[in-house]
Amino acid sequence: MLEALAPARLAAEWDNCGLMVGRKGVQVHKTALALDPTPNTIQAARNAQAQLLLTHHPLIFRPVKRLDLDDPAIAAAALALKLDLAVVAAHTNLDAAMGGVSRVLADRLGLHDPEPLDPFDGPARYKLTVFAPIGYEDRVRQALFQAGAGRIGAYSGCSYSGRGEGTFRPEEGARPFLGGGGRLERVAESRI
Repeated sequence: MLEALAPARLAAEWDNCGLMVGRKGVQVHKTALALDPTPNTIQAARNAQAQLLLTHHPLIFRPVKRLDLDDPAIAAAALALKLDLAVVAAHTNLDAAMGGVSRVLADRLGLHDPEPLDPFDGPARYKLTVFAPIGYEDRVRQALFQAGAGRIGAYSGCSYSGRGEGTFRPEEGARPFLGGGGRLERVAESRI
């Protein structure tokens, strides 16, 4: 549900969003909300019998070098673990989301037709096109998917194919999958 509201792909590269403390896949019946994950908000969430504390700011922002309980973030993480409370942050992904923090603030201020100063739609996306001999399309697709291709938002295994005729002439040193001998080849192929 959070992924639909504030997709992780919208998070700034330097940000730390998502699950801070806890395990994925745990059933949540009650969620508490807070701006910051402090020992006080963590204790209040548990007192309210919440299994999840959803915060705007991340509990852990920079890499942890030591588990020093005098560090407020480490103390808060330790308390969340002790209380079996999951902590999730939706930070820059919620800022950038349609209908997210920035839009709500603009609406509350009565702004008309607000536009982002720095539009951001997550990491760069690329379109990859390859050609495969008829009958080898699924093998090529699976190799692409295993390498991370074919992801669009909350979908995986995405591709589009069309059939046609490819031509090529193998030059010296070429090792074509089909054909050879320096002559022009015509092959039924799928464009993936």
